[in-house]
Amino acid sequence: MRVVLSVHDVDPNSPGTLALPATVLFDDVLASAPPFASYAVASGADLHVQVAFTRLQEMVNAEVRSMILGQAFRTRLAGQLADGGECYISSVGELHFYPPYPPQANEQIVVTYRGSARAIARVQDANSIASHNVGADNGRRSVVKKMKVPPAPTSIDCENAALALLDDTVQPAWMGEYRISGDCLPVNDVLPGDAVQVAAPSRQANFAAIVREVDVLLTSLAYDRAQYAIRFANDATGSMAIEFSKATLPDPLPVAFTTSGPSSAMYLPALTAARVTDVIATEITVDAGTAPPTGGGIEVRRTDGGWGPTSDGNLVGRYTSQSIELPRLSRIQEYLLRQYDGSSPTKYSRQSALVHVDYPY
Repeated sequence: MRVVLSVHDVDPNSPGTLALPATVLFDDVLASAPPFASYAVASGADLHVQVAFTRLQEMVNAEVRSMILGQAFRTRLAGQLADGGECYISSVGELHFYPPYPPQANEQIVVTYRGSARAIARVQDANSIASHNVGADNGRRSVVKKMKVPPAPTSIDCENAALALLDDTVQPAWMGEYRISGDCLPVNDVLPGDAVQVAAPSRQANFAAIVREVDVLLTSLAYDRAQYAIRFANDATGSMAIEFSKATLPDPLPVAFTTSGPSSAMYLPALTAARVTDVIATEITVDAGTAPPTGGGIEVRRTDGGWGPTSDGNLVGRYTSQSIELPRLSRIQEYLLRQYDGSSPTKYSRQSALVHVDYPY
């Protein structure tokens, strides 16, 4: 995680100070970022200050860095000019620099961002399929659903929801009602959402369920007695934790995950640290950001598709070194990278790293 700490010194009595550049205090990558951090307005042993206001702001999901020839890369602050920003990214993805901070001639500009796509996943239960495979029936029961509550912003969330749905629906569905006098309750009270363990040998039932409804009928006001009607069901009859809505799937997913293990075991990490290190008229040098896996390498393609050893239509090459030299055929050139290993079947990165170059000849 790259962290940039800056201070923008503004004089309320001098509006011109709003356009002054911010002072960068720290600009570096944290190799091991903590999962949580504390936000402190000020921290010190002996401070004498007045804080007019403070703000915690989520910045644009992009990183802009530039390098003047002969110097090192530095982060260009993205945001409003009055907040010390040097540039901004429009809603259509265009990078604009404010007039006080134009790039110099031949200054190399690198913009790193994360793309987005529809979060989607496909999971199957091989054991359940095998148990239903009888005669001409292949045992598959397919359904397409969309997460409604809670939302699923990532494909990992979709996988977890599908795993939860399979875990619930492959078990027998149970629901029932139990009536009991309040004097005989083993607990003080029963509320919807409580977990219960049901054991009814006469029905060959032994399962865990969730209390869905509780009706209380007052039978004696003088003795504070009531009759309870407790309705319960397991998640196979209807889930309480998640809610789905109908959905359509225009394109099938090529990879089906299984319930036997996490999908993360099927993929290698994405090349999030890949960057362009040199650009000349005929060649682009790319640092993949990590050494290729043992027995594998870095696969480079012109478009985001066809990954694997069986398709060479858009293939640029497969490389076994961290530094890759790619041909440059025009002013604007794009390449996509994924790493792969030597296992069988071959594992690839789940997401592609896009390298986009727009540099004069």
